[in-house]
Amino acid sequence: MTAPRICLDLDSTLARTCDVAFELLCGPDHDYTYSDIESWEWGLREFGTAQYLNALWHAWTLRGDDIEPFPADPEAVTKELSMCGSQLDVVTEHPKHVRGIDEAKRNWLDANNIVYDEYRSLDCSKSELDYDIYIDDKPSLASELAFDDTSTVLLYDHRYNRDVQGPCTRINSLNKAVSCIYSMWGIHDS
Repeated sequence: MTAPRICLDLDSTLARTCDVAFELLCGPDHDYTYSDIESWEWGLREFGTAQYLNALWHAWTLRGDDIEPFPADPEAVTKELSMCGSQLDVVTEHPKHVRGIDEAKRNWLDANNIVYDEYRSLDCSKSELDYDIYIDDKPSLASELAFDDTSTVLLYDHRYNRDVQGPCTRINSLNKAVSCIYSMWGIHDS
């Protein structure tokens, strides 16, 4: 069996972007956390589309150094993920007209020693891509790929994606993603 091609999401799967966005929106004494996010669109409704997207843009372009990675040692876990597959790409979705965000995201990946093959920025759904494994937090991705029997979605568990429809395996860390890939693909940990 050929090693899988892996699509690794950035925002809210690898990077805690919302933590910095909440501080920009509400000040340093805010009490918002990821557990407050009720749905994928929650930030848009809670703060307004322009204000929320502006905060996310500012988080990446002005405060990228303050965005923490989800795993304590992102270099080690992404190195292990890359060894599980034939290709590990960091794939992120955002509107193409947002300037400076791709450079800021690449800088963050480099500053945190994230191991990956390609960085891909999309303004379409990741389900249109051809990967064997998708590691993501987006609720609709599992249902979009429900009829694709060649792909697996490892859904990074957040409150806002608990009612997901469609086949997926829930993970609570990227380390869990590594063990799932080893198990699913019959890869032996070396």
